[in-house]
Amino acid sequence: MKKITLLILTILSFISFGQNLAPNPTLNGATDWSDLLGGTSQGYVDAFTRTADNSGSWLLNSGGTFNSGIKSSNISGLTSGDYIFSYYVYGTAGDKTKPIVRDNGAGTNIQGTAYTIQADDTWELVEQLFTIAGTGTVNLRAMVNSDDESMDFHVDDISFTNGSLVVEDDWVTNPNFETTSNWTDNGTQASSTYVTTAPYEGSYNLQVTFNENQTSNFTIDNDIYDFEETLSPSEINTVFWVKASSTAIQIQVNYDIYDAAGNKISGNNTSTFSVSAVNTWEEVSFAKPITSAFNQIVYRLKVKQGAKSGDTVEFDQVEASFNYFSLGTTNFELQDNSFMVYPNPAKNEISIKGNSTLSNVSAYDINGKKVLEIKNLSSNSVNVSNLNNGAYLLRLENKNGGVVIKKFVKN
Repeated sequence: MKKITLLILTILSFISFGQNLAPNPTLNGATDWSDLLGGTSQGYVDAFTRTADNSGSWLLNSGGTFNSGIKSSNISGLTSGDYIFSYYVYGTAGDKTKPIVRDNGAGTNIQGTAYTIQADDTWELVEQLFTIAGTGTVNLRAMVNSDDESMDFHVDDISFTNGSLVVEDDWVTNPNFETTSNWTDNGTQASSTYVTTAPYEGSYNLQVTFNENQTSNFTIDNDIYDFEETLSPSEINTVFWVKASSTAIQIQVNYDIYDAAGNKISGNNTSTFSVSAVNTWEEVSFAKPITSAFNQIVYRLKVKQGAKSGDTVEFDQVEASFNYFSLGTTNFELQDNSFMVYPNPAKNEISIKGNSTLSNVSAYDINGKKVLEIKNLSSNSVNVSNLNNGAYLLRLENKNGGVVIKKFVKN
């Protein structure tokens, strides 16, 4: 597995790296946050929240300007470097938000990328990386990226942490079809073969030939890939080349994702590409939002519809990648195997077995937000049933001040 880690930071301690630096991050009351040119319905809402933590959320409403939103109080004492700013949004599909970090030391607003809400009435994570100068204070801004006064959505669970960007781009096996392996036909109306007639690049490409008129999907499935950890990208991107004998043919990509045990979580279809020129190599690109964490994945090239008996569809030079933000846990985990956490993954409860008495147990999500804390643990069991599914860091501290960091997955 090739994993590229960008913008790697020097890690001094768990708290300095993984701590959520956003003021009042769960919006437990309206302190530390204020309106920016909001519309008539904008304001703090104490009766609506993402998690059952008795806090609230902020309803953002455009005031007829792209400058509507909320901002935090100033955060001081930050060093220069890279920080992950994230928050959850709940609204209507098509509504847009943009994260902004005001770097007062540099005297500039660092603009994030506009995020479009994907589904109605679903909490979705907005997460982006910002580089700050570290010469003064900063404040955080969650904005409505529209001047449409009818646009509004809720914001909750805000996070600002040190972090690094990881790129996974080597999980499609034999992407250029240069060996006759790693791809499997899925369907009976066609079959694939490796050909050398006129590949887009290299010596070979894959050709699908239909033996009857198409009435169902036909896919070519890549080998399942196991990342050996739980990952939570927001989007998967792919680019490849296709050549087909008919402009009636439509192409799609499917990503089936699985948990660590190989249980299927979901199938994720991209939008559809319609062939526009006969027997001509065309470049196809898709960006597919992903809403669930996963451990394993299968990449599928799909001929969705339109093929007749005798039609051919050729594929070549497949590229696929996704990014996610990492807290770099292996950089600060102590070399201490005196504690064991099980079962892992866990659904309702985890047990902690060790050689010393714990004084404090806390859990952090992938954004560095503390989501659970138990002081003076009275038993070796911890209830995690209220946590959202995903990967967490468990910080175990004994009575002598020794700290061990363990990973676990809630499913």
